[in-house]
Amino acid sequence: GPNTEHGSFLGTARRSHVDAVLKLAYVKVISPKYFYYYLRHDWELARGAHAAIYAYGASDELTLNIPNGFTANPEEVEGTTTGLAFHRVQGLYERPFGEKLANRTVASVGVDLRTLKFGSTVDGDGKIFITQLRSDFIYTASERLELTLGVDAAIGRFDYAITSPSFSSITQIPDPIVSRQLQRDIDGGNFGTPGAYLFATWQPAGGLRIVPSLRVDYEYYLEDGRVDPRLASFYEFAPWLTVKAAAGFYSATPDFN
Repeated sequence: GPNTEHGSFLGTARRSHVDAVLKLAYVKVISPKYFYYYLRHDWELARGAHAAIYAYGASDELTLNIPNGFTANPEEVEGTTTGLAFHRVQGLYERPFGEKLANRTVASVGVDLRTLKFGSTVDGDGKIFITQLRSDFIYTASERLELTLGVDAAIGRFDYAITSPSFSSITQIPDPIVSRQLQRDIDGGNFGTPGAYLFATWQPAGGLRIVPSLRVDYEYYLEDGRVDPRLASFYEFAPWLTVKAAAGFYSATPDFN
């Protein structure tokens, strides 16, 4: 709701209670847990500018109590837990520069978390710290033609660590003694993905819309660059039916998750 003459806020959060219900029902094989939150504050500024700040995230965890095949007693039951979580703080700034030019900038910082635990024999976790920026300058040349020039970038670091039994091959049958000897592997690195793009939105007539574009990216971790020309067209036959056709080069940077 509004908290000032030119500002407003929104907040929501939820946690699942399936795990509590399963405990009451004496179900011990599976235990899921989930929660998310979303907070937002908006400001209307001078000269038609608008700013907002967001804080949001979620966590999803699942535990299975199953026999542990890595131990000397195959009937021994241990918990297997997998977890995914992310947290973000994001800022938005929008401002017009006259009647034809406008800017929209979004920046965020956050962390992604990954966990895997299999009893007392396998324990892994991963963390990805990431900062992202995207800024668009939009020029409205006419009612039928709009040009957008933008830049975006992501920089961050990933770290992974896992403790597990030592195997000479993936098909090896765990030895009751050797499988107790655990090894720990650690890996990590930095990454950066700057990019720039230019595209036009042209409506020559009726429901036809043509979007030529060009995007340039570079990935520092792989030391590799890409230039992707693209062309897309849309035709709206009716409010409920739009046909799209596109051609070009579409490349994507690695997902470190």
